[in-house]
Amino acid sequence: MGIATDLITVMLAALLGAIIARALKQPYILGYILGGMLVGPYTAGPTVSGDGQQNIELLSNIGVALLLFALGLDFSLKKLKPVRVIALLGTPLQVGLTMLCGWGIGYYLLEWSSLQAVWFGAFMAFSNTMMILKTLENRGQMGTYLSAIVVGILIMQDICTIPLLVVLPTLSMVGEGFMPIVWALGKGAVFLVGMFVLGTRLIPWILSIVASAQSRELFMLASSTIGLGVGYTTFLLGLSFPFGAFVAGVLISESDYARQALGDIAPMRDLFCMLFFASIGMLINFGFILHNIIPVVKLTVAIILVKGIIFWLVATVLRIRQQKALTLGLGMFSIGELSFLLASIAEEAQVITEQQSSLMLAAAILTMLLTPLGFKMSPVAFKLFRKVFRLEVVEAESYISDGKRDHVIIVGAGRVGFAIASILTEFLIPFVMIEYNLPAFLAAKKKGFPVIFGDAAVPEVYDSADPQAAQLTIITAPATTGCFPLIGTIRSRYDNMEIIASVSSDDQVEQLKQCGIDVMINPALEASLEMTRLALEHFDIEDKNIGSMLSAYRVKQYTAGQISPQFSEEETR
Repeated sequence: MGIATDLITVMLAALLGAIIARALKQPYILGYILGGMLVGPYTAGPTVSGDGQQNIELLSNIGVALLLFALGLDFSLKKLKPVRVIALLGTPLQVGLTMLCGWGIGYYLLEWSSLQAVWFGAFMAFSNTMMILKTLENRGQMGTYLSAIVVGILIMQDICTIPLLVVLPTLSMVGEGFMPIVWALGKGAVFLVGMFVLGTRLIPWILSIVASAQSRELFMLASSTIGLGVGYTTFLLGLSFPFGAFVAGVLISESDYARQALGDIAPMRDLFCMLFFASIGMLINFGFILHNIIPVVKLTVAIILVKGIIFWLVATVLRIRQQKALTLGLGMFSIGELSFLLASIAEEAQVITEQQSSLMLAAAILTMLLTPLGFKMSPVAFKLFRKVFRLEVVEAESYISDGKRDHVIIVGAGRVGFAIASILTEFLIPFVMIEYNLPAFLAAKKKGFPVIFGDAAVPEVYDSADPQAAQLTIITAPATTGCFPLIGTIRSRYDNMEIIASVSSDDQVEQLKQCGIDVMINPALEASLEMTRLALEHFDIEDKNIGSMLSAYRVKQYTAGQISPQFSEEETR
Protein backbone atom coordinates (compact mmCIF):
# COMPACT_ATOMS: atom_id res chain seq x y z
CA MET A 1 0.00 0.00 0.00
CA GLY A 2 3.03 2.26 -0.15
CA ILE A 3 2.75 5.48 1.82
CA ALA A 4 -0.58 4.40 3.31
CA THR A 5 1.19 1.64 5.26
CA ASP A 6 3.77 4.12 6.60
CA LEU A 7 1.03 6.59 7.57
CA ILE A 8 -0.95 3.94 9.45
CA THR A 9 2.20 2.73 11.21
CA VAL A 10 3.16 6.25 12.32
CA MET A 11 -0.39 7.10 13.42
CA LEU A 12 -0.67 3.94 15.51
CA ALA A 13 2.71 4.62 17.12
CA ALA A 14 1.76 8.24 17.78
CA LEU A 15 -1.54 7.12 19.33
CA LEU A 16 0.30 4.74 21.64
CA GLY A 17 2.77 7.47 22.56
CA ALA A 18 -0.05 9.95 23.22
CA ILE A 19 -1.78 7.46 25.54
CA ILE A 20 1.46 6.99 27.48
CA ALA A 21 1.99 10.77 27.65
CA ARG A 22 -1.55 11.30 28.94
CA ALA A 23 -1.07 8.62 31.59
CA LEU A 24 2.10 10.40 32.73
CA LYS A 25 0.30 13.80 32.59
CA GLN A 26 2.64 15.08 29.89
CA PRO A 27 1.80 17.02 26.68
CA TYR A 28 0.89 14.95 23.65
CA ILE A 29 3.89 16.37 21.78
CA LEU A 30 6.18 14.16 23.88
CA GLY A 31 3.99 11.17 23.06
CA TYR A 32 4.22 11.89 19.34
CA ILE A 33 8.01 12.10 19.55
CA LEU A 34 8.07 8.83 21.51
CA GLY A 35 5.84 7.21 18.85
CA GLY A 36 8.24 8.36 16.14
CA MET A 37 11.16 6.85 18.04
CA LEU A 38 9.32 3.51 18.30
CA VAL A 39 8.98 3.20 14.52
CA GLY A 40 12.24 4.91 13.65
CA PRO A 41 15.29 3.23 12.17
CA TYR A 42 17.15 3.17 15.50
CA THR A 43 14.76 0.93 17.44
CA ALA A 44 13.68 -2.69 17.08
CA GLY A 45 10.20 -3.65 15.94
CA PRO A 46 8.07 -2.14 13.17
CA THR A 47 10.10 0.39 11.23
CA VAL A 48 9.09 2.93 8.61
CA SER A 49 11.25 2.46 5.54
CA GLY A 50 13.74 5.07 4.36
CA ASP A 51 11.49 6.25 1.53
CA GLY A 52 8.51 6.18 3.87
CA GLN A 53 10.33 8.29 6.44
CA GLN A 54 11.11 10.84 3.73
CA ASN A 55 7.45 10.89 2.67
CA ILE A 56 6.33 11.41 6.27
CA GLU A 57 8.78 14.31 6.59
CA LEU A 58 7.38 15.88 3.42
CA LEU A 59 3.82 15.57 4.71
CA SER A 60 4.88 16.97 8.08
CA ASN A 61 5.88 20.21 6.32
CA ILE A 62 2.16 20.78 5.75
CA GLY A 63 1.67 20.53 9.51
CA VAL A 64 4.32 23.16 10.15
CA ALA A 65 2.76 25.47 7.56
CA LEU A 66 -0.71 25.00 9.08
CA LEU A 67 0.75 25.63 12.55
CA LEU A 68 2.17 28.97 11.36
CA PHE A 69 -1.07 29.71 9.49
CA ALA A 70 -3.04 29.19 12.71
CA LEU A 71 -0.55 31.36 14.58
CA GLY A 72 -1.15 34.15 12.07
CA LEU A 73 -4.93 33.73 12.35
CA ASP A 74 -4.74 34.06 16.13
CA PHE A 75 -2.28 36.96 16.09
CA SER A 76 -3.55 40.22 17.52
CA LEU A 77 -1.73 43.22 18.93
CA LYS A 78 -4.62 43.59 21.39
CA LYS A 79 -3.35 40.52 23.24
CA LEU A 80 0.01 42.21 23.75
CA LYS A 81 -1.35 45.57 24.93
CA PRO A 82 -1.45 44.80 28.69
CA VAL A 83 2.14 43.46 28.62
CA ARG A 84 3.47 45.40 25.64
CA VAL A 85 6.77 46.43 27.29
CA ILE A 86 7.98 42.96 28.23
CA ALA A 87 6.52 41.41 25.06
CA LEU A 88 7.50 43.93 22.36
CA LEU A 89 10.79 45.07 23.89
CA GLY A 90 11.85 42.29 26.22
CA THR A 91 11.22 39.30 23.95
CA PRO A 92 13.42 40.43 21.01
CA LEU A 93 16.11 41.27 23.58
CA GLN A 94 15.77 37.83 25.16
CA VAL A 95 15.87 36.07 21.78
CA GLY A 96 18.95 38.04 20.70
CA LEU A 97 20.84 37.42 23.95
CA THR A 98 19.92 33.73 23.95
CA MET A 99 21.09 33.32 20.36
CA LEU A 100 24.38 35.01 21.23
CA CYS A 101 24.93 32.82 24.30
CA GLY A 102 23.77 29.75 22.35
CA TRP A 103 26.40 30.53 19.73
CA GLY A 104 28.98 30.68 22.52
CA ILE A 105 27.88 27.30 23.89
CA GLY A 106 27.96 25.72 20.44
CA TYR A 107 31.30 27.25 19.43
CA TYR A 108 33.29 26.97 22.68
CA LEU A 109 31.60 24.23 24.74
CA LEU A 110 30.55 21.86 21.95
CA GLU A 111 33.39 22.90 19.61
CA TRP A 112 31.12 23.19 16.60
CA SER A 113 31.74 25.42 13.61
CA SER A 114 30.58 29.03 13.78
CA LEU A 115 27.69 28.38 11.36
CA GLN A 116 26.53 25.33 13.32
CA ALA A 117 26.73 27.38 16.52
CA VAL A 118 24.50 30.06 14.98
CA TRP A 119 21.85 27.46 14.20
CA PHE A 120 22.15 26.08 17.73
CA GLY A 121 21.68 29.58 19.15
CA ALA A 122 18.46 29.96 17.15
CA PHE A 123 17.36 26.49 18.26
CA MET A 124 17.90 27.45 21.89
CA ALA A 125 16.18 30.86 21.80
CA PHE A 126 12.52 29.82 21.88
CA SER A 127 10.33 28.35 24.62
CA ASN A 128 7.77 25.57 24.41
CA THR A 129 4.25 27.03 24.24
CA MET A 130 2.35 23.78 24.83
CA MET A 131 4.45 22.71 27.80
CA ILE A 132 4.41 26.09 29.55
CA LEU A 133 0.70 26.81 29.10
CA LYS A 134 -0.25 23.30 30.23
CA THR A 135 1.88 23.75 33.35
CA LEU A 136 0.27 27.11 34.13
CA GLU A 137 -3.18 25.57 33.62
CA ASN A 138 -2.38 22.66 35.95
CA ARG A 139 -1.17 25.13 38.58
CA GLY A 140 -4.34 27.23 38.26
CA GLN A 141 -2.42 30.31 37.11
CA MET A 142 -4.17 30.93 33.80
CA GLY A 143 -5.92 34.31 33.85
CA THR A 144 -3.36 35.89 36.17
CA TYR A 145 -1.02 38.73 35.28
CA LEU A 146 1.84 36.21 35.19
CA SER A 147 0.05 34.18 32.51
CA ALA A 148 -0.54 37.38 30.50
CA ILE A 149 3.21 38.06 30.56
CA VAL A 150 4.01 34.48 29.57
CA VAL A 151 1.50 34.46 26.69
CA GLY A 152 2.79 37.82 25.42
CA ILE A 153 6.38 36.53 25.40
CA LEU A 154 5.40 33.28 23.66
CA ILE A 155 3.49 35.17 20.94
CA MET A 156 6.43 37.46 20.24
CA GLN A 157 8.84 34.53 20.23
CA ASP A 158 6.78 32.91 17.49
CA ILE A 159 6.87 36.19 15.56
CA CYS A 160 10.65 36.35 15.94
CA THR A 161 10.88 32.91 14.34
CA ILE A 162 9.60 34.28 11.02
CA PRO A 163 12.65 36.38 10.00
CA LEU A 164 14.93 33.54 11.08
CA LEU A 165 13.12 31.20 8.68
CA VAL A 166 14.05 33.66 5.92
CA VAL A 167 17.62 34.47 6.93
CA LEU A 168 19.10 31.30 8.44
CA PRO A 169 18.83 29.06 5.33
CA THR A 170 20.86 31.64 3.38
CA LEU A 171 23.72 31.57 5.91
CA SER A 172 25.01 28.31 4.42
CA MET A 173 25.86 30.40 1.33
CA VAL A 174 27.85 32.92 3.35
CA GLY A 175 30.92 32.05 1.32
CA GLU A 176 29.29 33.93 -1.55
CA GLY A 177 29.17 37.09 0.57
CA PHE A 178 26.20 38.81 2.13
CA MET A 179 24.28 39.18 -1.12
CA PRO A 180 22.22 35.99 -0.59
CA ILE A 181 21.01 37.35 2.76
CA VAL A 182 20.26 40.79 1.29
CA TRP A 183 18.49 39.15 -1.66
CA ALA A 184 16.38 36.95 0.66
CA LEU A 185 15.40 39.93 2.82
CA GLY A 186 14.59 41.94 -0.30
CA LYS A 187 12.34 39.23 -1.70
CA GLY A 188 10.67 38.91 1.68
CA ALA A 189 10.01 42.66 1.83
CA VAL A 190 8.60 42.75 -1.71
CA PHE A 191 6.40 39.75 -0.95
CA LEU A 192 5.06 41.37 2.23
CA VAL A 193 4.27 44.63 0.46
CA GLY A 194 2.51 42.81 -2.37
CA MET A 195 0.53 40.62 -0.01
CA PHE A 196 -0.62 43.49 2.18
CA VAL A 197 -1.60 45.57 -0.86
CA LEU A 198 -3.48 42.80 -2.66
CA GLY A 199 -4.12 40.22 0.02
CA THR A 200 -5.90 42.48 2.53
CA ARG A 201 -8.60 43.06 -0.07
CA LEU A 202 -8.55 39.92 -2.18
CA ILE A 203 -8.43 37.20 0.51
CA PRO A 204 -11.32 38.51 2.68
CA TRP A 205 -13.37 39.03 -0.49
CA ILE A 206 -12.81 35.40 -1.53
CA LEU A 207 -13.76 34.17 1.95
CA SER A 208 -16.92 36.28 1.97
CA ILE A 209 -18.05 34.64 -1.29
CA VAL A 210 -17.27 31.17 0.08
CA ALA A 211 -19.01 31.94 3.39
CA SER A 212 -22.18 32.95 1.55
CA ALA A 213 -22.49 29.32 0.37
CA GLN A 214 -23.08 28.27 4.01
CA SER A 215 -20.90 25.16 3.64
CA ARG A 216 -18.43 24.16 6.35
CA GLU A 217 -16.58 21.85 3.96
CA LEU A 218 -16.18 24.55 1.30
CA PHE A 219 -15.04 27.14 3.84
CA MET A 220 -12.47 24.75 5.33
CA LEU A 221 -11.16 23.94 1.86
CA ALA A 222 -10.89 27.63 0.96
CA SER A 223 -9.11 28.52 4.21
CA SER A 224 -6.60 25.68 3.90
CA THR A 225 -5.97 26.40 0.22
CA ILE A 226 -5.27 30.06 0.94
CA GLY A 227 -2.85 29.27 3.78
CA LEU A 228 -0.96 26.54 1.95
CA GLY A 229 -1.20 28.32 -1.42
CA VAL A 230 0.39 31.51 -0.15
CA GLY A 231 3.05 29.39 1.58
CA TYR A 232 3.79 27.61 -1.70
CA THR A 233 4.11 31.01 -3.40
CA THR A 234 6.84 32.00 -0.97
CA PHE A 235 8.53 28.64 -1.60
CA LEU A 236 8.58 29.37 -5.34
CA LEU A 237 10.20 32.73 -4.54
CA GLY A 238 12.98 30.90 -2.71
CA LEU A 239 11.68 31.80 0.76
CA SER A 240 10.29 29.68 3.60
CA PHE A 241 7.06 27.73 3.07
CA PRO A 242 5.85 28.35 6.68
CA PHE A 243 6.67 32.07 6.36
CA GLY A 244 4.07 32.51 3.61
CA ALA A 245 1.47 30.55 5.54
CA PHE A 246 1.97 32.83 8.54
CA VAL A 247 1.53 35.94 6.39
CA ALA A 248 -1.71 34.51 4.98
CA GLY A 249 -2.98 33.94 8.51
CA VAL A 250 -2.16 37.50 9.56
CA LEU A 251 -4.05 38.87 6.54
CA ILE A 252 -7.17 36.93 7.54
CA SER A 253 -6.79 37.59 11.30
CA GLU A 254 -8.42 41.02 11.17
CA SER A 255 -11.37 39.85 9.08
CA ASP A 256 -14.68 38.51 10.35
CA TYR A 257 -13.79 35.00 9.18
CA ALA A 258 -10.65 34.43 11.26
CA ARG A 259 -12.32 32.49 14.13
CA GLN A 260 -14.12 30.09 11.83
CA ALA A 261 -11.02 29.57 9.67
CA LEU A 262 -8.98 28.80 12.78
CA GLY A 263 -11.57 26.33 14.04
CA ASP A 264 -11.90 24.60 10.67
CA ILE A 265 -8.20 23.99 10.12
CA ALA A 266 -7.45 23.00 13.74
CA PRO A 267 -8.12 19.23 13.32
CA MET A 268 -6.12 19.05 10.09
CA ARG A 269 -3.33 21.14 11.64
CA ASP A 270 -3.15 18.83 14.67
CA LEU A 271 -3.02 15.73 12.47
CA PHE A 272 -0.17 16.99 10.31
CA CYS A 273 1.66 18.43 13.33
CA MET A 274 1.49 14.95 14.83
CA LEU A 275 3.32 13.72 11.71
CA PHE A 276 5.91 16.45 12.14
CA PHE A 277 6.75 15.59 15.74
CA ALA A 278 6.65 11.88 14.94
CA SER A 279 9.14 12.51 12.13
CA ILE A 280 11.34 14.33 14.67
CA GLY A 281 11.18 11.25 16.88
CA MET A 282 12.33 9.07 13.98
CA LEU A 283 15.52 11.13 13.82
CA ILE A 284 16.43 10.51 17.47
CA ASN A 285 19.04 7.82 17.97
CA PHE A 286 18.28 6.44 21.43
CA GLY A 287 21.44 4.35 21.43
CA PHE A 288 23.49 7.47 20.74
CA ILE A 289 21.83 9.23 23.67
CA LEU A 290 22.60 6.36 26.08
CA HIS A 291 26.24 6.34 25.00
CA ASN A 292 26.43 10.13 25.32
CA ILE A 293 24.27 10.68 28.39
CA ILE A 294 26.85 12.90 30.08
CA PRO A 295 27.12 15.37 27.14
CA VAL A 296 23.31 15.40 26.90
CA VAL A 297 22.96 16.25 30.61
CA LYS A 298 25.70 18.89 30.39
CA LEU A 299 24.03 20.54 27.42
CA THR A 300 20.63 20.45 29.16
CA VAL A 301 22.07 22.09 32.29
CA ALA A 302 23.77 24.74 30.16
CA ILE A 303 20.52 25.55 28.34
CA ILE A 304 18.55 25.79 31.60
CA LEU A 305 21.11 28.02 33.32
CA VAL A 306 21.70 30.37 30.39
CA LYS A 307 18.06 30.78 29.38
CA GLY A 308 16.94 31.07 33.01
CA ILE A 309 19.43 33.86 33.76
CA ILE A 310 18.57 35.72 30.56
CA PHE A 311 14.81 35.60 31.23
CA TRP A 312 15.33 36.75 34.82
CA LEU A 313 17.73 39.51 33.78
CA VAL A 314 15.51 40.89 30.99
CA ALA A 315 12.45 40.85 33.27
CA THR A 316 14.39 42.60 36.05
CA VAL A 317 15.71 45.31 33.72
CA LEU A 318 12.17 45.99 32.49
CA ARG A 319 11.01 46.31 36.12
CA ILE A 320 8.95 43.17 36.37
CA ARG A 321 8.49 42.30 40.05
CA GLN A 322 11.03 39.75 41.28
CA GLN A 323 8.39 37.18 42.12
CA LYS A 324 7.39 37.02 38.46
CA ALA A 325 10.91 37.57 37.09
CA LEU A 326 12.15 34.49 38.96
CA THR A 327 9.15 32.49 37.74
CA LEU A 328 9.97 33.44 34.15
CA GLY A 329 13.58 32.42 34.65
CA LEU A 330 12.73 29.08 36.25
CA GLY A 331 9.78 28.22 34.02
CA MET A 332 10.55 29.29 30.44
CA PHE A 333 13.83 27.53 29.74
CA SER A 334 12.26 24.74 27.66
CA ILE A 335 12.99 24.39 23.93
CA GLY A 336 10.07 25.42 21.71
CA GLU A 337 8.05 23.60 19.07
CA LEU A 338 9.39 25.77 16.25
CA SER A 339 12.93 25.03 17.42
CA PHE A 340 12.35 21.47 16.18
CA LEU A 341 11.53 22.98 12.80
CA LEU A 342 14.81 24.92 12.78
CA ALA A 343 16.74 21.76 13.69
CA SER A 344 14.99 19.86 10.91
CA ILE A 345 15.85 22.56 8.34
CA ALA A 346 19.48 22.65 9.49
CA GLU A 347 19.87 18.89 9.19
CA GLU A 348 18.14 18.83 5.80
CA ALA A 349 20.51 21.55 4.56
CA GLN A 350 23.41 19.45 5.92
CA VAL A 351 24.51 22.29 8.18
CA ILE A 352 24.47 20.02 11.24
CA THR A 353 25.16 16.29 11.39
CA GLU A 354 22.82 13.54 12.47
CA GLN A 355 24.66 13.15 15.78
CA GLN A 356 24.48 16.88 16.48
CA SER A 357 20.77 16.83 15.75
CA SER A 358 20.23 13.89 18.13
CA LEU A 359 22.14 15.71 20.87
CA MET A 360 20.03 18.87 20.42
CA LEU A 361 16.74 16.99 20.34
CA ALA A 362 17.59 14.93 23.43
CA ALA A 363 18.43 18.09 25.39
CA ALA A 364 15.23 19.72 24.16
CA ILE A 365 13.08 16.84 25.41
CA LEU A 366 14.75 16.96 28.84
CA THR A 367 14.08 20.70 29.15
CA MET A 368 10.41 20.07 28.36
CA LEU A 369 10.15 17.36 31.02
CA LEU A 370 11.75 19.65 33.63
CA THR A 371 9.43 22.61 32.96
CA PRO A 372 6.79 21.71 35.60
CA LEU A 373 9.54 21.27 38.18
CA GLY A 374 10.90 24.72 37.33
CA PHE A 375 7.54 26.39 37.94
CA LYS A 376 7.13 24.40 41.15
CA MET A 377 10.51 25.59 42.43
CA SER A 378 9.87 29.29 41.73
CA PRO A 379 8.04 30.05 45.04
CA VAL A 380 10.81 28.31 46.98
CA ALA A 381 13.47 30.26 45.09
CA PHE A 382 11.63 33.53 45.72
CA LYS A 383 11.46 32.90 49.47
CA LEU A 384 15.20 32.19 49.51
CA PHE A 385 16.05 35.28 47.41
CA ARG A 386 13.77 37.43 49.54
CA LYS A 387 15.67 36.48 52.69
CA VAL A 388 19.10 36.91 51.13
CA PHE A 389 18.50 40.07 49.08
CA ARG A 390 15.52 41.50 51.02
CA LEU A 391 13.23 41.47 48.03
CA GLU A 392 9.63 42.70 48.15
CA VAL A 393 6.95 40.53 49.72
CA VAL A 394 4.85 38.16 47.68
CA GLU A 395 1.90 39.88 46.05
CA ALA A 396 -1.08 38.30 44.36
CA GLU A 397 -1.94 40.34 41.31
CA SER A 398 -4.94 39.45 39.17
CA TYR A 399 -5.14 40.25 35.50
CA ILE A 400 -8.42 41.31 33.91
CA SER A 401 -8.57 41.50 30.14
CA ASP A 402 -10.06 44.44 28.27
CA GLY A 403 -12.93 42.25 27.07
CA LYS A 404 -16.46 42.02 28.40
CA ARG A 405 -17.15 40.71 31.89
CA ASP A 406 -20.32 39.01 33.17
CA HIS A 407 -21.79 39.00 29.69
CA VAL A 408 -24.27 36.78 27.89
CA ILE A 409 -23.28 34.59 24.94
CA ILE A 410 -26.12 34.41 22.41
CA VAL A 411 -25.75 31.55 19.93
CA GLY A 412 -27.74 32.57 16.88
CA ALA A 413 -28.48 35.99 15.40
CA GLY A 414 -31.90 35.17 13.96
CA ARG A 415 -35.19 36.69 15.07
CA VAL A 416 -34.98 35.24 18.58
CA GLY A 417 -31.36 36.25 18.99
CA PHE A 418 -32.12 39.75 17.69
CA ALA A 419 -34.96 40.17 20.18
CA ILE A 420 -32.80 39.01 23.10
CA ALA A 421 -29.94 41.27 22.02
CA SER A 422 -32.22 44.30 21.68
CA ILE A 423 -33.69 43.86 25.16
CA LEU A 424 -30.30 43.25 26.76
CA THR A 425 -29.09 46.44 25.10
CA GLU A 426 -31.95 48.38 26.71
CA PHE A 427 -30.90 47.08 30.13
CA LEU A 428 -27.19 47.79 29.41
CA ILE A 429 -26.32 44.10 29.85
CA PRO A 430 -23.23 43.16 27.78
CA PHE A 431 -23.51 40.29 25.31
CA VAL A 432 -21.73 38.63 22.39
CA MET A 433 -23.51 36.89 19.51
CA ILE A 434 -22.18 33.94 17.48
CA GLU A 435 -23.66 33.29 14.03
CA TYR A 436 -22.60 31.10 11.10
CA ASN A 437 -25.33 32.19 8.67
CA LEU A 438 -23.69 34.98 6.68
CA PRO A 439 -26.82 37.13 6.00
CA ALA A 440 -27.81 36.97 9.68
CA PHE A 441 -24.23 37.75 10.71
CA LEU A 442 -24.08 40.78 8.42
CA ALA A 443 -27.48 41.98 9.67
CA ALA A 444 -26.34 41.79 13.29
CA LYS A 445 -23.10 43.53 12.43
CA LYS A 446 -24.99 46.29 10.61
CA LYS A 447 -27.20 46.72 13.69
CA GLY A 448 -24.06 47.36 15.71
CA PHE A 449 -24.29 44.20 17.84
CA PRO A 450 -21.01 42.53 18.88
CA VAL A 451 -21.07 39.40 16.73
CA ILE A 452 -18.58 36.66 15.84
CA PHE A 453 -18.76 34.78 12.55
CA GLY A 454 -18.48 31.03 12.88
CA ASP A 455 -19.98 27.79 14.15
CA ALA A 456 -20.23 27.97 17.94
CA ALA A 457 -19.66 24.20 18.15
CA VAL A 458 -16.07 24.81 17.05
CA PRO A 459 -14.07 25.38 20.26
CA GLU A 460 -11.93 28.16 18.77
CA VAL A 461 -15.05 30.09 17.76
CA TYR A 462 -16.84 29.67 21.08
CA ASP A 463 -13.66 30.51 23.04
CA SER A 464 -13.38 33.84 21.21
CA ALA A 465 -16.57 34.95 23.03
CA ASP A 466 -14.57 34.80 26.32
CA PRO A 467 -16.83 32.22 28.03
CA GLN A 468 -14.69 32.19 31.19
CA ALA A 469 -15.99 35.67 31.98
CA ALA A 470 -19.58 35.07 30.82
CA GLN A 471 -22.68 34.62 32.98
CA LEU A 472 -24.58 32.25 30.72
CA THR A 473 -25.06 30.95 27.18
CA ILE A 474 -28.37 31.11 25.32
CA ILE A 475 -28.86 28.68 22.42
CA THR A 476 -31.67 30.27 20.42
CA ALA A 477 -32.28 27.56 17.80
CA PRO A 478 -34.40 24.53 18.83
CA ALA A 479 -32.24 21.62 19.96
CA THR A 480 -31.40 19.49 16.96
CA THR A 481 -28.54 17.18 16.14
CA GLY A 482 -26.35 20.19 15.33
CA CYS A 483 -26.77 21.67 18.82
CA PHE A 484 -25.38 18.70 20.73
CA PRO A 485 -21.73 19.14 19.61
CA LEU A 486 -21.98 22.73 20.91
CA ILE A 487 -23.39 21.59 24.24
CA GLY A 488 -20.68 18.93 24.43
CA THR A 489 -18.01 21.56 23.76
CA ILE A 490 -19.35 23.80 26.52
CA ARG A 491 -19.74 21.01 29.05
CA SER A 492 -16.26 19.60 28.42
CA ARG A 493 -14.51 22.99 28.66
CA TYR A 494 -16.74 25.13 30.88
CA ASP A 495 -18.66 22.74 33.11
CA ASN A 496 -20.09 25.51 35.33
CA MET A 497 -21.55 27.49 32.41
CA GLU A 498 -25.32 27.90 32.71
CA ILE A 499 -27.07 27.11 29.43
CA ILE A 500 -30.55 28.10 28.31
CA ALA A 501 -31.72 25.94 25.41
CA SER A 502 -34.77 25.82 23.18
CA VAL A 503 -36.72 22.61 22.50
CA SER A 504 -39.58 21.62 20.24
CA SER A 505 -40.31 18.04 21.31
CA ASP A 506 -40.23 15.76 24.35
CA ASP A 507 -37.46 13.69 22.77
CA GLN A 508 -35.21 16.73 22.73
CA VAL A 509 -36.06 17.37 26.39
CA GLU A 510 -34.79 13.96 27.41
CA GLN A 511 -31.63 14.32 25.32
CA LEU A 512 -30.84 17.72 26.80
CA LYS A 513 -31.51 16.36 30.29
CA GLN A 514 -28.81 13.76 29.69
CA CYS A 515 -26.46 16.58 28.64
CA GLY A 516 -27.04 18.31 31.97
CA ILE A 517 -29.26 21.13 30.64
CA ASP A 518 -31.93 22.08 33.17
CA VAL A 519 -33.16 25.38 31.74
CA MET A 520 -35.23 24.71 28.62
CA ILE A 521 -37.83 26.75 26.78
CA ASN A 522 -40.55 25.46 24.43
CA PRO A 523 -41.30 28.34 22.00
CA ALA A 524 -44.53 26.72 20.75
CA LEU A 525 -45.89 26.38 24.28
CA GLU A 526 -44.94 29.93 25.23
CA ALA A 527 -46.53 31.30 22.04
CA SER A 528 -49.77 29.38 22.71
CA LEU A 529 -49.95 30.69 26.28
CA GLU A 530 -49.45 34.28 25.15
CA MET A 531 -52.12 33.93 22.46
CA THR A 532 -54.48 32.42 25.03
CA ARG A 533 -53.87 35.34 27.37
CA LEU A 534 -54.78 37.80 24.62
CA ALA A 535 -57.92 35.82 23.81
CA LEU A 536 -59.07 35.69 27.48
CA GLU A 537 -58.69 39.44 27.84
CA HIS A 538 -61.68 39.87 25.49
CA PHE A 539 -64.00 38.14 28.02
CA ASP A 540 -63.52 40.59 30.91
CA ILE A 541 -61.60 38.09 32.99
CA GLU A 542 -59.32 39.67 35.58
CA ASP A 543 -55.65 39.74 34.72
CA LYS A 544 -54.86 38.11 38.07
CA ASN A 545 -57.02 35.09 37.28
CA ILE A 546 -55.64 34.84 33.74
CA GLY A 547 -52.07 34.92 35.03
CA SER A 548 -52.80 32.32 37.72
CA MET A 549 -54.48 29.93 35.32
CA LEU A 550 -51.83 30.24 32.62
CA SER A 551 -49.02 29.83 35.14
CA ALA A 552 -50.61 26.64 36.48
CA TYR A 553 -51.06 25.32 32.95
CA ARG A 554 -47.44 26.20 32.14
CA VAL A 555 -46.20 24.27 35.17
CA LYS A 556 -48.36 21.30 34.23
CA GLN A 557 -47.12 21.20 30.64
CA TYR A 558 -43.46 21.63 31.53
CA THR A 559 -43.75 18.95 34.21
CA ALA A 560 -45.45 16.58 31.80
CA GLY A 561 -42.66 17.22 29.31
CA GLN A 562 -40.09 16.73 32.08
CA ILE A 563 -38.88 20.29 31.69
CA SER A 564 -37.96 22.19 34.83
CA PRO A 565 -39.91 25.48 34.69
CA GLN A 566 -37.80 28.50 35.60
CA PHE A 567 -40.54 30.59 37.28
CA SER A 568 -40.98 31.93 40.78
CA GLU A 569 -43.48 30.49 43.26
CA GLU A 570 -45.38 33.78 43.36
CA GLU A 571 -46.04 33.56 39.62
CA THR A 572 -47.65 30.12 39.96
CA ARG A 573 -50.08 31.09 42.74
